[in-house]
Order: sequence, then structure tokens, then C-alpha cells
Amino acid sequence: MVALLGCVGCGAGDSENLGLEQLAVTSISTPAGFLGMSPTGSYLLTADIDMHGAALQYANTFSGTFDGGNHTIRNVSQNTGSAGTGLFGLLLSATVKNVKLNNFHLQGGAAGGLAGSCQSAIVQNVAVQATTTTISGRDAAGGLCGVMNGGTISNSSATGSVSSSAGNAGGLVGWASRGRGSDAPTLSSCSVAQMTVTGATESGCMMGFCQEPVFTRASAEATVSSSGPAGGICGTMNGGSIINSYAKGSVTSTSAEAGGIVGTTGLGQLSEAGVNITISYAQSTVTANTFAGGIAGYGFGAFVEDVYVVGNVTGTAAVGGLVGREDCTDNAGWVLDKGIYRGDVRDRFRPGAWSGVLGDFTDCIARWELTFFDNQLDQSGTYLVHSVSQRPESTTALKSPIAPAGGVYCGNILPETRCADNSFGDPPWNAGTSSQHHVLRNMPGPNVQPQ
Repeated sequence: MVALLGCVGCGAGDSENLGLEQLAVTSISTPAGFLGMSPTGSYLLTADIDMHGAALQYANTFSGTFDGGNHTIRNVSQNTGSAGTGLFGLLLSATVKNVKLNNFHLQGGAAGGLAGSCQSAIVQNVAVQATTTTISGRDAAGGLCGVMNGGTISNSSATGSVSSSAGNAGGLVGWASRGRGSDAPTLSSCSVAQMTVTGATESGCMMGFCQEPVFTRASAEATVSSSGPAGGICGTMNGGSIINSYAKGSVTSTSAEAGGIVGTTGLGQLSEAGVNITISYAQSTVTANTFAGGIAGYGFGAFVEDVYVVGNVTGTAAVGGLVGREDCTDNAGWVLDKGIYRGDVRDRFRPGAWSGVLGDFTDCIARWELTFFDNQLDQSGTYLVHSVSQRPESTTALKSPIAPAGGVYCGNILPETRCADNSFGDPPWNAGTSSQHHVLRNMPGPNVQPQ
């Protein structure tokens, strides 16, 4: 049925964004209706679709609007050699929203629960549900998109299992980069939980490989493993930013770097700036064959500020509770500021030694200060000592207040010479009470921060 509707199923502002007061929307309620959609049409799903294990895929390039009406498409099974395997093969400047995908079993080249490839697409309120969902790609595999070039994913989630036999694997996206018009791949208010992610080259709870992405309010909880770089949010991240986000679970790389948030970081292609990780935390067990860190295993020109980590970190040669190793050039400096680590750092290369918050670094253009570790919970030996920047404190002192600074959020540049987390108008930290460790404020759900 086709009708002129006042933007039925659209989110706030959709009509204005499209420059239309009304949209011609076609209602569909069957698999045949879905498969028969026009590549540029606008559709509303009015009933759940059960495929009973059929290999359903919209094979055309879809550039229209699909509103799932909060209905579910379930029981899809595909095993193809196609480059784009998923509910859609290719989403090109399309909008897909308000749909649940349940019990999908997909195998192919670039495989994603929603689409094999998402190019400058808008994905809103899409959920891959049920732990029985499995997505396997030969090149790139993601819970929603195997490959993502630009576009946005918001208020979306995934559970289940994602793996790539020869490429990148991510809980939401396997491989991501800039798209048409150089728009950055953007994820906001997305979550991954009860997920297992396994990749051959890079693996991440949100993305396996990501070029200049923007993450805001990401919630990641998974078991992540790879023979290449592995991260709690992204395995390899070049440029871009992560803010107000967290990762929980375990992260393992059998032959490369691993980090509770990002495995390895580099410079962006267009901005030529390093990764920015701020107001974020990890509660993870991190194990790497080489560099390992609670936030990042290896950082090149990385900006890491207002972070904390709870969990053990194990690696080789450069291991830190926050960052394993920081490198830089005269044009790309690094920052490690205002952070707390609580756990046990173990470096296989230096048995019995402990590296604190930062394992090793290149001292070019850098700013490193106000990072703390618990000297009662960690190993007693040290091999990297930085008296001003790397501060050992007791478990009690790492609660409220931290001695001697009074807090990790400290304005130490005139005229802001005061310290103490709760002395600012809107500080990112909450010092809590004398029985509670510091936590970051205004973090996303659904999980409660460790205390």
C-alpha cells in the first residue's frame, strides 16, 4: 500500500533534512515485499518477518529509506562468496532505522548483519539480537556492517559472534574509513554486549580497523581476540576520537599489540593528527604478544586524557596500565594526562618488573602528568620511573581525595592552580567518598562503572 504520510516512522527532523514535507511511503509486511523494494523508494515494515532459515538478501544497491517500524526480521541464513553479504548487499546513501535482526547466520566476503557494505549510510536504532547470531567474513565482518565508508550509526547495538578468517572483525563494523565527501564514520550511543569477536588482522569490540572515526558514548562488552592488533573498541585506529565511552571484557592479540580501548593508534589520513581518547575507561584483562596497555597498546601521537583502567595487563617490551608505548615526531606529539590505573602490569621481557601507567615512550613533543597507580595492588618492582608524571599512591589515597594533588582533575596552569575533582563547575571526574574510587561522570549505560 502506498500513501502520502507525514513522514511516518521518521525521527525528529527527518523531513527537514530531506527538504520534503511529505514522503510517499510503501507499507510492506512479507519477505516478497522486502525483496521487491525499489532501490530508491521509502518503505515501512508493518509486521515481523520470519524467513525460516531462507537465504534472504536484498541484492540491489539500496539508496532509499527503510523504516522497520520496530519490527523484527529473523531466521536468515546465508553462505555465499559474495563481496557483500547481509540483509542488504550494499547500502549507498540509504537510511535504515527501527529494525531488529534476530538469529542471523551469515558467511561471505564482507559480511554484516545489516549489510555487507554501508557507504555514507544513516543507520538508526538497529539491533542485532540473540546470542545465536553468527556473522563470518572472509575479508571483513561486523555485527551491522562488514565495511563502512563514512555515514553514521546511532542508538544501535549487537550481540552474538563475529569473525573474519583473513581480515578485520568488529562487533558493529569490520573495516571503516571516510566516505563520499570525506565524511568520517561516526558512531554515537551504540552498544555491544555478550559478543565474541575474532579477527585475523585486526579485531575490536566496535570496529576492527577504523580510519578517523568518531565514537561518542560507546558501550562495549566482549571477548576480543586477533592475531593482529586487538582493542576493546577498535583494533587499529588512525586518527579520530573516542569520548565518553567504555569497554569491558577481555582483549587478546597473539602476535601484535592489544589495548583495553585501542590496540594500536596512528595518524589520520586527512588531518594528520593522532587519536584522541578522552573521558573514557576500561575494565578489561589485556594480553598481547608485544606492546600492551589498559587504554592503548601502542600510541603514535596519541592524546589520552581523563581515563582510568581496572584490570590486569600483560605484554612484552612495553607494557603500561594506561598505555604500553607512546611514540611521536616533532609534528605529532603525545599527551597522557589525568589518569588512574588499578591492577597488575606484567612484562614478559622483564620478569618481576612493573611498568606503572606507561611502559615506554619517545620524549619528543609530549605532555605527561597527573597519572596515578595503586602501589598496594600492583607488583613492587619498577623499571620506568617518572617522579612528576607517574605517581604511586596507596589504595586509600586513590579514593577521595588523592594525595598529594587532591584529585586527577587539577588546573595546574595559572590562574587555575587549584586541584580537587569536585572544585570545578562541571568536572569530568567525581571524587566520590572516602570509600569509593574516583569515577568519570556522565558515562553511558547500561553497565555501572566499577568502584
